[in-house]
Amino acid sequence: MKLLLLTTAILLGVAAGEWCKKGNTYYTYFHRGQAHPYKDVEEAKAACEEDAACGGVGEDKIPYREFPGAAPLYDHTVYKISEDKIQKQPKRSWRYNSYVKC
Repeated sequence: MKLLLLTTAILLGVAAGEWCKKGNTYYTYFHRGQAHPYKDVEEAKAACEEDAACGGVGEDKIPYREFPGAAPLYDHTVYKISEDKIQKQPKRSWRYNSYVKC
Protein backbone atom coordinates (compact mmCIF):
# COMPACT_ATOMS: atom_id res chain seq x y z
CA MET A 1 0.00 0.00 0.00
CA LYS A 2 2.82 2.40 0.87
CA LEU A 3 4.48 1.68 -2.48
CA LEU A 4 1.25 2.50 -4.30
CA LEU A 5 0.92 5.81 -2.44
CA LEU A 6 4.54 6.69 -3.12
CA THR A 7 4.24 5.87 -6.82
CA THR A 8 1.05 7.93 -7.09
CA ALA A 9 2.68 10.90 -5.35
CA ILE A 10 5.68 10.76 -7.67
CA LEU A 11 3.55 10.55 -10.81
CA LEU A 12 1.37 13.45 -9.68
CA GLY A 13 4.46 15.51 -8.94
CA VAL A 14 5.91 14.90 -12.41
CA ALA A 15 2.58 15.73 -14.05
CA ALA A 16 2.40 18.98 -12.09
CA GLY A 17 5.67 20.26 -13.56
CA GLU A 18 7.99 19.45 -10.69
CA TRP A 19 11.58 20.67 -10.64
CA CYS A 20 14.69 18.93 -9.33
CA LYS A 21 17.35 21.09 -7.72
CA LYS A 22 20.93 20.23 -8.68
CA GLY A 23 23.00 22.00 -6.03
CA ASN A 24 26.51 23.21 -6.90
CA THR A 25 25.97 22.15 -10.51
CA TYR A 26 25.88 23.97 -13.81
CA TYR A 27 25.24 22.98 -17.40
CA THR A 28 26.16 26.28 -19.03
CA TYR A 29 26.98 29.76 -17.85
CA PHE A 30 25.03 32.96 -18.53
CA HIS A 31 25.75 34.29 -22.03
CA ARG A 32 25.60 38.06 -21.69
CA GLY A 33 23.87 39.63 -24.69
CA GLN A 34 22.32 36.33 -25.78
CA ALA A 35 20.37 35.22 -22.71
CA HIS A 36 17.66 37.03 -20.77
CA PRO A 37 18.28 37.50 -17.02
CA TYR A 38 15.42 36.84 -14.61
CA LYS A 39 14.67 38.44 -11.25
CA ASP A 40 14.56 35.11 -9.43
CA VAL A 41 14.39 31.35 -9.94
CA GLU A 42 10.57 31.21 -9.75
CA GLU A 43 10.19 33.78 -12.54
CA ALA A 44 12.65 31.85 -14.71
CA LYS A 45 10.87 28.54 -14.01
CA ALA A 46 7.55 30.09 -15.11
CA ALA A 47 9.16 31.32 -18.35
CA CYS A 48 10.78 27.92 -18.88
CA GLU A 49 7.43 26.11 -18.49
CA GLU A 50 6.12 28.11 -21.47
CA ASP A 51 9.17 27.35 -23.64
CA ALA A 52 9.29 23.86 -25.19
CA ALA A 53 13.05 24.17 -25.89
CA CYS A 54 13.83 25.02 -22.24
CA GLY A 55 15.15 22.19 -20.09
CA GLY A 56 15.99 24.02 -16.90
CA VAL A 57 17.06 27.13 -15.04
CA GLY A 58 20.55 28.16 -14.02
CA GLU A 59 21.38 30.27 -10.98
CA ASP A 60 24.79 31.90 -10.67
CA LYS A 61 25.17 33.04 -7.07
CA ILE A 62 26.88 36.28 -8.05
CA PRO A 63 24.62 39.34 -8.51
CA TYR A 64 23.41 40.20 -12.01
CA ARG A 65 24.79 43.47 -13.37
CA GLU A 66 24.10 45.02 -16.77
CA PHE A 67 27.84 45.41 -17.27
CA PRO A 68 30.94 44.83 -15.12
CA GLY A 69 31.25 47.43 -12.37
CA ALA A 70 27.58 48.48 -12.54
CA ALA A 71 25.30 48.34 -9.53
CA PRO A 72 23.62 44.94 -9.08
CA LEU A 73 20.11 44.69 -10.57
CA TYR A 74 19.30 41.26 -9.08
CA ASP A 75 20.71 39.32 -6.13
CA HIS A 76 21.73 36.43 -8.42
CA THR A 77 22.16 35.84 -12.14
CA VAL A 78 19.25 33.60 -13.16
CA TYR A 79 18.72 32.33 -16.72
CA LYS A 80 17.05 29.57 -18.75
CA ILE A 81 19.01 26.54 -19.97
CA SER A 82 18.11 24.85 -23.24
CA GLU A 83 17.12 21.17 -23.31
CA ASP A 84 20.19 20.23 -25.38
CA LYS A 85 22.51 21.64 -22.69
CA ILE A 86 20.71 19.59 -20.01
CA GLN A 87 21.46 16.41 -21.97
CA LYS A 88 25.23 17.02 -21.59
CA GLN A 89 27.26 16.09 -18.52
CA PRO A 90 26.90 18.76 -15.80
CA LYS A 91 29.90 20.37 -14.14
CA ARG A 92 30.35 20.98 -10.41
CA SER A 93 30.90 24.45 -8.99
CA TRP A 94 30.10 26.06 -5.64
CA ARG A 95 28.94 29.15 -7.52
CA TYR A 96 25.97 27.61 -9.34
CA ASN A 97 22.68 25.83 -8.72
CA SER A 98 20.60 24.33 -11.50
CA TYR A 99 16.94 23.42 -11.58
CA VAL A 100 15.87 20.85 -14.17
CA LYS A 101 12.46 19.53 -15.14
CA CYS A 102 11.95 16.16 -13.44
